[in-house]
Amino acid sequence: MEGKGIFSTGDTFTTTDIEGDEYYVAINPTNEKITFTASSYGAELKSTSLDFDAKKLYDLGTLTPYNLYIEDKSGYKNMYVHGWDLTSGAEILGKAWPGVQATTLEATITHGGKTYNKVVPLSDKVKAAGKYGFVLNNGGLGSQYGDYKPTLANNLFYTANPKTVLYIKANGKAQSWSKLNCYMWKSSDTDYRNWDWPGLEVNKSNTYAIYGNSEKYYCYDAGENKEFDMVILNDGGSNQIGDTKLAGKISCIEVNNSGNVYTWAY
Repeated sequence: MEGKGIFSTGDTFTTTDIEGDEYYVAINPTNEKITFTASSYGAELKSTSLDFDAKKLYDLGTLTPYNLYIEDKSGYKNMYVHGWDLTSGAEILGKAWPGVQATTLEATITHGGKTYNKVVPLSDKVKAAGKYGFVLNNGGLGSQYGDYKPTLANNLFYTANPKTVLYIKANGKAQSWSKLNCYMWKSSDTDYRNWDWPGLEVNKSNTYAIYGNSEKYYCYDAGENKEFDMVILNDGGSNQIGDTKLAGKISCIEVNNSGNVYTWAY
């Protein structure tokens, strides 16, 4: 959104979409001071308070928004973005980790052959040529992408590549094993796997209340563009569960004390 001008109908101002280089003439018979604002996806771009004469053209300057558009292929239930100033380390989105939730666009945006379906407005948070960092994550629930440190010249565009994320209920067999490993592979290509046997160790020092209640889960994030549909949980020794099919890109699994296995999508 770029534009110049101010606009009104009498003393009543209306919401107007500004297109590139369009001008608006304000008619203000009472000649009272009026404040003009422009925003993009809820982020204020500019606010100007003026005393002005009727039927006169005013230039409010060029309004250039900064938005972070996201091509969300993650599979996350909710996409969050944490942002900070690389120089001072200060939070820039108004919230500490995990940051703010991205807004789903009513109409997708196409850029560079990709389709973006979510946005985080940055216009009131950043400045041109500033140095900022961002981390996309699933709301602080154990899965995230790497640090994104773009050059800020205009809108930002980020692709959140597909992931396979497994939540393992912290009870039963998984809780009792001293070590919990996750061995994953793709049923259509058994040579495509996350690691050699016994797989990669799951961090049991952190648990997550993914349903917002007292039940806790461990999280294993296989990484970007790592799409698997089968898993074996094991302790690296004699204890393991059998081949288990995942319920989706973001799955839950429970192995109770009797060894029964339950899986479902999250």
